[in-house]
Amino acid sequence: MLAPIFNNNFNNNYKKQINRFRPSFGYRLSGKIYTDIRDIPHLKCGCCGDDTFTSDGIKKFLDTFAADSRSVLKNRVLDRFRDTEAFKFIQTLSDEQPKKTVREILNSGEGQEKIRALDPRMQLAIMQIGIYTDGISVTAPKVIKKLQKYYSNFGRDLQEIFHLMEFYSIKYPDKTFAEIFREPDVANYHAKVFELTANDASARKINIFKQLRDLSSTLSVKDKKLLQKTNTDAMVILNNGLYQSHINKALIEDMYAKFADECSDKTAGAKIMEIIQDLPFQTSSPDRFITSCVRERKSDMSIIEMFVREMQATYEHFKAKSMGGQDEQDNIIVLCKKCNNERSNLPYPFFLRFHPEMKINLQKQIDKIMTFIMHGRLKDYDNYPIGIRDNVKSNTDNEIILNINKYLKFREEKAEKSLESSKAILARDEALYQEAQQRIREIDAQLETLMSELRVLKKQKRNAEDEFAVITAARDASKSLVDEQTSILDKIKQIVSKNS
Repeated sequence: MLAPIFNNNFNNNYKKQINRFRPSFGYRLSGKIYTDIRDIPHLKCGCCGDDTFTSDGIKKFLDTFAADSRSVLKNRVLDRFRDTEAFKFIQTLSDEQPKKTVREILNSGEGQEKIRALDPRMQLAIMQIGIYTDGISVTAPKVIKKLQKYYSNFGRDLQEIFHLMEFYSIKYPDKTFAEIFREPDVANYHAKVFELTANDASARKINIFKQLRDLSSTLSVKDKKLLQKTNTDAMVILNNGLYQSHINKALIEDMYAKFADECSDKTAGAKIMEIIQDLPFQTSSPDRFITSCVRERKSDMSIIEMFVREMQATYEHFKAKSMGGQDEQDNIIVLCKKCNNERSNLPYPFFLRFHPEMKINLQKQIDKIMTFIMHGRLKDYDNYPIGIRDNVKSNTDNEIILNINKYLKFREEKAEKSLESSKAILARDEALYQEAQQRIREIDAQLETLMSELRVLKKQKRNAEDEFAVITAARDASKSLVDEQTSILDKIKQIVSKNS
């Protein structure tokens, strides 16, 4: 078996092809209103400056790798189902629509109608096969052709893996990558190389730290304790897997450089710096990748997704959550997953040593976000530029100072317009107030006139009531008198009547 060998010409050809294949994105504001900066179309990573994919964009792009049903049903991963009635049922549907994916066929109205007519056990078996087919992609050369456009978006390890995958796509043009990786020659070769590489790295680490311990015996007590602590911290970094290899290398070199600077024995310090250069910071990424894919039985789509997800727009907490950073708007920028993983929780002054271009690219990202805010296409982010500017400045030790002057000018002009509008409204309301106040005064005057007339009427009423009382009393007296006289007259008539 021959190990894949790649020379400089091979790598250079890739670089020459990037510009030819790399997609070109326009900068046109969408009519849609967004509530999440990760959803802004073609927002560039604030670190590397590459275009990012939204979650919806990732899903749509992954869908383009799905193979037609005719190709999928030939895949060896389905051999376990090939003699089942459920597989034969799907095969029959595929024969009618061979260019559609299995998922499209099963989810179609006609497919659903036929499936509902089957017994529950058969439906479950069809669903199980459908799940397996979801993980099967187009053949390896087609995958490479699609991913090649985004080669520069991949991290260092994935670029190395991509070279190897292209080699295998040429060697096995009719197979998918999951099939290729499970080929006995491929799987066994990379598992063996990975094991040998890991063992070699482990042996080198043991040997180097032994040299460091042996050297510590010549140091003073103070320097010996300091070296022991430095060794322990270095081993933690090497073993935790949190950072990428080039980050580990820089962190450990900084730690030992600090020790060498503080060590009283400068000769020993220089010797230590020489020894640590042989530490195995880099392991074989392609061998590890293929071996893990085989061990974890990753599907084609899972393998492809690891590349595609590198380009996804992700929230990056400028002050890492592990360092007390909060899930707040002014602590969040957008990085592609590749850069987000690389940064991890590193302090930004250290991280910027590897990505000085971030000073420019983050400004470009904020410029686009500010444009969306200013044109009303990004909701609830009015205070974002100011908050993130202050946070970035403080967490980079003033290495990145975002220019948001145009946004501040916009806010100032917007505030001035709002003030003018408010003043106009106030003037209108003031006029209405004066009118209402005048109307109240007029009504008060009318009311006063009416009240005056009412007082006169009340007095007249009281006089009339007094007069009425006098007249009533006189009438009552007259009535009593009449009654009395009537009684006397009646009595007189009775006497006259008796005498006659």
